[in-house]
Amino acid sequence: MQNATPGEMVHDLRTRVHATAAALVARDGRVLYADLPEGTYAETFGVMCATIVGASVTALRELGRAAPDHIAIEGPTSRTLVLLCAPHALLVVVAEPADDPGALLAAARTFAAAMARGSDPDRRPT
Repeated sequence: MQNATPGEMVHDLRTRVHATAAALVARDGRVLYADLPEGTYAETFGVMCATIVGASVTALRELGRAAPDHIAIEGPTSRTLVLLCAPHALLVVVAEPADDPGALLAAARTFAAAMARGSDPDRRPT
């Protein structure tokens, strides 16, 4: 989507990969843009996703390792991908467990590259 807002890009990503949910979350847990199912508490969702990343970064640093570029969580009812996509932002995509993890990661990386080319994920719509 050329000239799309980050919110439109999040919605487009969710639609393209047939995800259950997609969100752009600040590293502090603030939800910047989200396309979540009705009844989802966006604030809780955002804070918990940021906590997952923070815990992973801390654990890896304790081992002298670099921070991850993405975190995958797989379970019987969902496949969740958290991608560090901007200096202070995370892209979270929740998909079906049968979805191709490689295709999901590729779509998320394409989104991150588009964000880097011209959209500021911390900019709120006016």
